[in-house]
Amino acid sequence: MIRRVCLILTVLLPLLIAVEIHSADAASTRQVQSGAIHSSGQLRIPLSAGYPPAGFKTNANTAMTPADADSATLQALFLHGGYLRSNQSYHDIGALGLWYQEFVATLPSGHNMWLTYLGSYYTSPDTAAGAFNDVVGSGIFSRVQTCQVPGAEQCLDVTLGFVGPGIDPTYFPVLYADDWRIMLKSNALLESGYLIPQSDLAANQAQGQSALQMMTSAFLELFNGSLAGTPTPGKPSPTPATPKRTPTGPRATPKATIAPATPVEFQLHNIRVEKVGAPFNADKPGKGILKAGRRVVLSVYVVLSGPSGTPVQAAIEVLQRKKALFQKSGSLNLPRDESNTTLRFTFPYRVKGSGAQTVRAGVQMGNQPAQYGTIKILVKK
Repeated sequence: MIRRVCLILTVLLPLLIAVEIHSADAASTRQVQSGAIHSSGQLRIPLSAGYPPAGFKTNANTAMTPADADSATLQALFLHGGYLRSNQSYHDIGALGLWYQEFVATLPSGHNMWLTYLGSYYTSPDTAAGAFNDVVGSGIFSRVQTCQVPGAEQCLDVTLGFVGPGIDPTYFPVLYADDWRIMLKSNALLESGYLIPQSDLAANQAQGQSALQMMTSAFLELFNGSLAGTPTPGKPSPTPATPKRTPTGPRATPKATIAPATPVEFQLHNIRVEKVGAPFNADKPGKGILKAGRRVVLSVYVVLSGPSGTPVQAAIEVLQRKKALFQKSGSLNLPRDESNTTLRFTFPYRVKGSGAQTVRAGVQMGNQPAQYGTIKILVKK
């Protein structure tokens, strides 16, 4: 049964924001979130002496919201058809969170070679399978080939075959060869690949294939780590042997077991522009086209776990051509221990200006690093 708590907080300016906390009992948690992966951090492939390969610098190694991934990843540009200006957003295919890595090396020719990894997770294995089918069934690839990878549930190698200045002349000024792997495991997807200038392919393709295989193996290894610490439901703990009585002393008193504290974890899940009074809706995009002067609510959704008393802060701003039209923030301390709970900060707002604008939000919890996300809106007079 879903439990809702609504807390009203006064922030720095004379503004009231509402914070709603949605959590679930065991039965509904299995329905809402299942599979091995429950946070973006679990999808991070650790960097090492061999990863990325020598000569590559790290452009990105970060958790992302679906909105971030739609605007700042090579996967969104190529695998999701961003170059067509009508791409499949990560929101649309049901992603909850992602981890993105991007590496680049300058070759002797002066052109760049790119390696990239993106792991994304979903509410369930079925939802992830649907996302896999959405991506590979888009019809934009010139080559689609099944790959046999032990441990993977589905795997395809795909190629666009036409990467070059027609897509982005700044980053890809010459024709590039591309190779991508899309793989399904539990409730998560791997989308990894490399891009090499056609003129440099013969000398560098083996390194690209080696890196792709390294990312594949490392992604599957993440599940060994996530599953190793998962208790088996219904499996009883071993019962310790009863100490024997001795004539020289009393029976030993067993020590009390202290339950571990709930770890602090959080993910900026969604940013939505909503109607006043709109119901809680963490997963779908909000309103994208707005009328100037209309009253709306800017909502920031966070999925979190943490012990009672942990502070959570959220801030939001509306920008147009780098000018701030609106800025507000709010905070609370968790009223109880929370696990895999969705929280909503809401900020009342009267729409200003006209034209294209950016809504940017940031969230910070406990001593963890802050996370940020953006969405785009269009305001009409």
